Amino acid sequence: MNYTSARDLDELLAEYGFTGAEPYARWPAEGEPELTLWFDPERGVGCGALYADGKERPFFFDETGPCYYSNIRDYWPDDPFDPACALAEDPESIVLDYAESTTRDEAGRITRWESTGYYEDDGQRVPVRSDDYFYRPDGTLEYRDYYHNDRLFGTWFFSCRLYYDGLQRITRVKGYVTHGYMYYYYWYDETGAPVWQLCLDRNGGMLGAWMTPLS
Repeated sequence: MNYTSARDLDELLAEYGFTGAEPYARWPAEGEPELTLWFDPERGVGCGALYADGKERPFFFDETGPCYYSNIRDYWPDDPFDPACALAEDPESIVLDYAESTTRDEAGRITRWESTGYYEDDGQRVPVRSDDYFYRPDGTLEYRDYYHNDRLFGTWFFSCRLYYDGLQRITRVKGYVTHGYMYYYYWYDETGAPVWQLCLDRNGGMLGAWMTPLS
């Protein structure tokens, strides 16, 4: 696996032939980057840095191929306002008196969707799932904070933030997992089809990277 903990970014750029080259991508495109990526699709190699908690965390990958983990994008429908999620399926089989509610702002946009139910193990009503929505000044969806009750559905991505572009396509997901945080980034072609997924796994002091073709 492509995990690294103590590599220098300049050394990686030289090793993979990117010294002096412009990055393939930055995220976000403007402002302070969280991600800088150098990538050659023809050779299938890449390296870069994740900037988190005030540290530069270099990573690399020697080939493209299936991610060690799942394609997290597939857990959600294409419609960001559809509350269905494969991470928390069939809640009515787990809780009693299941109920959903939606909150909207003055413009009629959804700002929160949530569900609750009576959980017999706790002897009380508990949160089941929720989504909080945040918008850009132009009214387009910027990001969505997802939550599911980890006692009901497990800790895998029970809390995560999904960013969207102006066409409501997922561009980045950061989620909590038991061993740390995982980051997913997505790129699309001119037809709107997803073409690449970069998965970064912060596992303690290690950072793993996988670049996966999606078309």
